[in-house]
Amino acid sequence: MKKLFIMLISLSIISCLGMPESSEYLNSKFYIHNTCSAKIIINSSVMKPSTIHGWHEVRRTDAILPQTIELMRNINAVEDVKISAIFKTLEIYKNNKLIEIDVFDKDYWEVEKADYIKYTLKITEDMF
Repeated sequence: MKKLFIMLISLSIISCLGMPESSEYLNSKFYIHNTCSAKIIINSSVMKPSTIHGWHEVRRTDAILPQTIELMRNINAVEDVKISAIFKTLEIYKNNKLIEIDVFDKDYWEVEKADYIKYTLKITEDMF
């Protein structure tokens, strides 16, 4: 009985530690930096898992004031992740005019590496 108790306690402690995260997935943060003189509106959606609904689309709308940086998503991802794998949709408007660039093109995103990978999409006046 004592051995069974020790074994159960050991299993409980091990299960609390959890599994180590895979080293190929890194903490990644996706920001949008509004350098325009007017606020921009962001309509975005992402796919999220749920134990009740399975994978489902979550939509959100954000207003980003001029000269402001907004965190849009914080997720663990591979280093060379495609932006389209992070956002299902990403529409950016200024004064009801849709942005003219392909926001899923990784060339428009600045990448910085520190304790996490920081992706920043800098929105400028000439993109509209």
